[in-house]
Amino acid sequence: MTDRAASTGTTGGRAAGSPRSRRKTFIIAAQLVLGAVIVAFIARGFWLSPEGEAPPSTPVPQQIAGLSLTRAVTGQNAVTELRRMHGKDVGIFGGWIAYYQNRAIVWVGETPGEAQAYQLIDAMTRRIRAGSPEFTDLQQLRFGSQTVYGVVGQGQRHYYWQQGALTVWIAAPNVGETEFLRESLRLIK
Repeated sequence: MTDRAASTGTTGGRAAGSPRSRRKTFIIAAQLVLGAVIVAFIARGFWLSPEGEAPPSTPVPQQIAGLSLTRAVTGQNAVTELRRMHGKDVGIFGGWIAYYQNRAIVWVGETPGEAQAYQLIDAMTRRIRAGSPEFTDLQQLRFGSQTVYGVVGQGQRHYYWQQGALTVWIAAPNVGETEFLRESLRLIK
């Protein structure tokens, strides 16, 4: 570098703050930002849910009535399991299954609308009322303005209801079942 270049801040005939130099810096910075955005979107896809799908519209509670979540199934895996339990496609397109301590389980199915959710709950109630080999002692209960159905089966009490476009079925824990039901009603919306 010559004395003139050193005193004027030039390198190779170009000024360090020239438009060409600033443009290069801007292009490099833009590429770095674009790369970071792409990496963030890819990483987000891996952390959305275990299946890499969008999270359910109603979140899975981490705890209900003091019982901690031990495992959750979401996305297409949950839909497949819910359909398998019914033995057919019942119009559920989303949902989750949550397993809690003390054998408590919550199944939530998302339907296209309230009418479809009502039809599913009504069909389950009619089948149980007609004589289900798995569930007995059908009762209709009220919790505030919410209608809830209760049945006994598989060694524990079960409750189910419609919440908007959701169908909810819980296998209540053997201890603290009323508290688990009340908190489920409050949390699952």
